[in-house]
Amino acid sequence: MKKALIAILVASCLGVCCTWAGSTGGFDFHLDSGVAFLRGSQLAPSAGVSIGLEGQVYGLEGYIQGQVFTQPGGSTSGANITSEFATEAGIRFLWRLFTTEKTMSRFYIDAGYFNQWLETPSEPNKFYRMHNGIMVRPGIGTILWTGELFQLEIGISYQFTLLPSYTDYNGAVITFRLF
Repeated sequence: MKKALIAILVASCLGVCCTWAGSTGGFDFHLDSGVAFLRGSQLAPSAGVSIGLEGQVYGLEGYIQGQVFTQPGGSTSGANITSEFATEAGIRFLWRLFTTEKTMSRFYIDAGYFNQWLETPSEPNKFYRMHNGIMVRPGIGTILWTGELFQLEIGISYQFTLLPSYTDYNGAVITFRLF
């Protein structure tokens, strides 16, 4: 039952995107990377992939990504937490703002489910899932360069958590997308 429901949901999402696809639309695959500025001064590099369909104005992508925190638990000493990372899977909604011959800018909203994973000094190589919930990330991206087989996009967004509100993960994000 679960697999059938997931298959119907995925097919519905892709079907809706197909109705938006125009002559310049089609299948998209991206390697995503970036860095988030969280907890005041902490950097959190991220990486992931996204797959979806894009039309002349709208697009829809599914994505998975992970973030690694340079100061686990907000501390540089590692006394309480030695490692921290977050995983996330979700859907990205895209709206094209404007297009020129060489660039394209678009507004996007990521809505995903995140998990926080922590490793303590007392139990190395054992990770505990602590916080989880809904992450929302509105932003603007611009395709700076387009080649024959790939393109480079840079964007800026602000991520924040909902349900439950976990303010340690709220912050600005600079993203880079390839392909």
